[in-house]
Amino acid sequence: MSSREELLAEGWRTVGIGGFTAFVGPVWLRDEDDAPRFGLLVEDQHLNVNKVLHGGMTGFFADVAMGQTIIAKLGGQAAATIQLGVHFVAAARLGEFIEAEVELIRVTGTVAFVRGVLSVQGKILATADGVWKILEKPAIT
Repeated sequence: MSSREELLAEGWRTVGIGGFTAFVGPVWLRDEDDAPRFGLLVEDQHLNVNKVLHGGMTGFFADVAMGQTIIAKLGGQAAATIQLGVHFVAAARLGEFIEAEVELIRVTGTVAFVRGVLSVQGKILATADGVWKILEKPAIT
């Protein structure tokens, strides 16, 4: 279990994307040497009626982590989700901190292929894969 205070002490900060992300988040970010690292602290607003992380929130978190990793790896170039597949493996519970490990598979002139693993302390919760359109403008920060 983590708290917001513990995450801040460990070098995590909230992502300031705004819009829908601000409404359902926060999503956490920690800069690593090779790529940004994204996390989600499961809080009350993220739970479904069974008191586990809502599947829609899982998909949302995968989308943000994967999309923002692409933007970072492309030096700030904007990208938009074309396709996202999420494969649920286990449930996350209140107070757990989920981390996303994202791998950029291939980048062409117009699209990026990416996959990710969402886990809590080594326990895989979900895997995801997707395709993002590389846009002709810089990302909004």
